[in-house]
Amino acid sequence: MKQEVLSLRRENTTLDAECHEKEKQVNQLQMRVAVLEQEIKDKDQLVARTKEVLEATQEQKANLEENAEKKQFQIGKLETSLKALSTEFLKANEIIKKLQGDVKTLMSKLKLKNTVTVQQENLLAEKEEKLQKEQ
Repeated sequence: MKQEVLSLRRENTTLDAECHEKEKQVNQLQMRVAVLEQEIKDKDQLVARTKEVLEATQEQKANLEENAEKKQFQIGKLETSLKALSTEFLKANEIIKKLQGDVKTLMSKLKLKNTVTVQQENLLAEKEEKLQKEQ
């Protein structure tokens, strides 16, 4: 019986050691699970933040594309206006050149008329002088 008690005590000690080892392993595994769960939670938060940033970036990109499209349309309108103004300026310059030519022609005619008028006035004055001398 003593031997049986000793044997049972040894077996009990062995089982206690095994139980202690198993509890140690369970604690380590529970710790590992807790660490992994925290990592998953952290990564889920990171994914959520990344999604928010992505959505904000996509919205900003859409706004920028819309603004770029509007600006391109405005540029097109301004280019059309610029072409129209350029054409108008060319026409205006041609009209100004023609008017300057007309002014030169009129000035020449005016000088000629003035010269003729002065000559006629001189001739008239001479004739008046002759008439007065004859009287």
